[in-house]
Amino acid sequence: PKDQSTISDNTTIDVQASDDKGVTKVEIYIDNTLDSSKIFLKEPYTAIWNINKEKDSSVHVLVAKAYDADNNVTSSQGVTVTVFNFTPSNLATTLQGDTAVFLQWKDNSTIETGFDIEQSADNIHFTVRQTMPPNAVVFILPGAYSKDSTYYFRMRAHGLGGTVSSYSNTASVKVSLPPPNTLSIATSSSAAVTLQWNDSSLIERGFEIERAINKTNFIRLVTLPANTTTYQDKALDSTQTYSYRVRAVTSVNTSAYTSVLKIGFVVHSALLATYSGHTNDVLAVAVSPKNTMFASASSDYTAKLWQRSDGKLLSTLTGHQFAVTALAFSPDGLLLASGSNDNSIKIWNTSSGALLHTFSQAHSNGVSGVVFSSDGQSIIGVGGDNAVKFQKISDGAITQTLTGHSYKIHTIALNPSGTIIATGSADNVIKLWNTGTGAVLQTISGHTNAVNSVAFSADGLTLASGSSDNSIKLWRVSDGVLLNTFTGHAFAVNGVSINQSGELLASASEDNTIKIWRIRDGSLLTSLKDFKNVVRAVQWSPDGKTLVSGDNEKNVKIWNIEYGWNIIP
Repeated sequence: PKDQSTISDNTTIDVQASDDKGVTKVEIYIDNTLDSSKIFLKEPYTAIWNINKEKDSSVHVLVAKAYDADNNVTSSQGVTVTVFNFTPSNLATTLQGDTAVFLQWKDNSTIETGFDIEQSADNIHFTVRQTMPPNAVVFILPGAYSKDSTYYFRMRAHGLGGTVSSYSNTASVKVSLPPPNTLSIATSSSAAVTLQWNDSSLIERGFEIERAINKTNFIRLVTLPANTTTYQDKALDSTQTYSYRVRAVTSVNTSAYTSVLKIGFVVHSALLATYSGHTNDVLAVAVSPKNTMFASASSDYTAKLWQRSDGKLLSTLTGHQFAVTALAFSPDGLLLASGSNDNSIKIWNTSSGALLHTFSQAHSNGVSGVVFSSDGQSIIGVGGDNAVKFQKISDGAITQTLTGHSYKIHTIALNPSGTIIATGSADNVIKLWNTGTGAVLQTISGHTNAVNSVAFSADGLTLASGSSDNSIKLWRVSDGVLLNTFTGHAFAVNGVSINQSGELLASASEDNTIKIWRIRDGSLLTSLKDFKNVVRAVQWSPDGKTLVSGDNEKNVKIWNIEYGWNIIP
């Protein structure tokens, strides 16, 4: 370099030396310091001065010495230079989503006039992306950064007179947007499925859920916020199959899709046990409120109590003179009421099987249905005398008699709140009564033959009815409007029951089957055909997982019912 010059980058120090006896050695001193890299025994006498270790704005003196064969030495004049060491260092980069890169560096000078930030896609060809003012040490560089790509960054300072520093180290970022994985079913019901997946990305802005019905094209259902890992798809049709896929999205990129999840609605039914013991048709069944026992009533004049866990026969209840046609547990499960064609209602202790009360001549022409009042203090019965009668458990006193049907009442049900009773009759009509006042709230017509069974949903909003016209109908309790008609049985429907969730309805028929229906749309989900004779009664357990049935084969059967949306090939 020339005397009084400035240096801002690694510099070549070049020495020219000659002697008539020949030059044997040249030494280059920087501030009177000599190191081995600056001793030369032959031409060229050239050294690279790395100024990165020198202080910014520091002044240095360069001197060269030459030796001849006689070991004479001659020194050059000193060259004074000022080092401007303003190369930025410690450049680091952090990806912020896929729309910005955060850059941070160390400013090693106080005299730079600015910085240039350069970017490259191949670490070879760089272009200036941003010019920064002096003393800056951070910057967020916006951009649209493509997934699965690596971006390289470097920078240098510039100073007065057009001087530029060396480049900093090179830093890089790689944009990654992996797809969500492990798409699966979290929970399902008869009409909805909740999907779940693992969030594999750190930069997504959301997730796109796509669905195909049967073999149609995929359609986007919804875009969910970032970090979401579940989605519930509602109002599904059990007759269809559905395929789902999910991908992560940003404002710039989209990930690959998850593997396709294909689901179909499946009902699994299994006959858990068959209990024999009655000697004639089983006409009625009931399950205790705590699901600890169940009861059966038969044309053999008896009722039986069975232990739910293992089917052990707990008691055989004898005393009726004719077929036992109706059963009901008290709300606390401590009592069982039985009604018979002998016109009586009997009250039994479920723990001991002891007979507590007999209400003789409760009805004329037989008792066909019984329920307990919601407080457990009264028994409400119906029968061949076309009447609804309320009797006190304590003494059998009749406190209320309701009339209005023109023929035998076959069935009775109490809504969950205990405020409404429903009755179905051989006059083809259903009546809804206020339990407090006895007033008729609705008279519902629609069946073309006798109504044999009625059942409320657990929320009390709907009522199901089964009829000798081979159909099941679903009614809205508030106004008696017909919501749906379920057809599929070949003969009379003897019993109906709605499960606890209000999703499924079971029906027992004289066509030797039990059918399971989805209430929302009336679709038939499965038929239980393990019968050789008429099925007289059916009842869901309180947990909605099992069915109890009674039939003309003299058997009580327990069924396990599992349903929902499952993964299919």
